[in-house]
Amino acid sequence: SAGFGDVGLSFVAQPGARYKFEAIIPFSHSASSTNTHSFSVAFSAGTCYALIEQQAAPTTVFAIDTVSTTDATGSAVTTTSTSAKMCRITGTFTHSSAVTVAMRFATSGGTLTALAGANLTATRLA
Repeated sequence: SAGFGDVGLSFVAQPGARYKFEAIIPFSHSASSTNTHSFSVAFSAGTCYALIEQQAAPTTVFAIDTVSTTDATGSAVTTTSTSAKMCRITGTFTHSSAVTVAMRFATSGGTLTALAGANLTATRLA
């Protein structure tokens, strides 16, 4: 694995607050058919439950995974197209201290790029 990279989307959870969040990430991957990609949610402490949906190519169904630990990735999806494809991450997060929650990715090779339009919405619930 080439390690983790930041998507560039994050929010700071305030102490004791519960949040719901949704990230929509159009992305491209430079290497097709030989490399894998996967997405994750990174946080230093706290409770997170997230659903990660990601595509191998623009016309493929989404691979869907649930995660609950920091940088636990969804399925390693073999990239079958260098064209733009989508990832959606939805979840909830809470912790007793202020914590930054960031969307990240891992790739076995090549360059993964979050494209224009990538966005994150975090809503405080309580």
